Amino acid sequence: MIVLIIDSSNEIAERLGELLFETKTADSIHIATSYELATRLFLDKRPDVVLLDVYLHDNGAIKLLKEVKKTGNKAVFIMLSLHADHYLLEQCKILGANFFIDVYHDFEKIPGIISAIEPKKIN
Repeated sequence: MIVLIIDSSNEIAERLGELLFETKTADSIHIATSYELATRLFLDKRPDVVLLDVYLHDNGAIKLLKEVKKTGNKAVFIMLSLHADHYLLEQCKILGANFFIDVYHDFEKIPGIISAIEPKKIN
């Protein structure tokens, strides 16, 4: 399974990558800390699962979700947030986000969620 981690915090992105690597939850892990890099990696790597920071700079999470849904890609989106903004989370849900994780409280649950995603149901 290919996982793309997109987070404006390099520290959080790296820790997520380490966590997934340690638990052998993903075959391939890619990290982006900007909208531009995330877009390139998404098109190049065609991830099965995307961990996406809700607060990516310049509404990048919303833009990325809109663009990805236009392509017809069926990647599973796990939205990450430190502070739940109900309006923003609702927008992400409408655009097709699959899961919402409070990074502060549920960080360690992420590998289990990814493990539970059946690869054959993706794309």
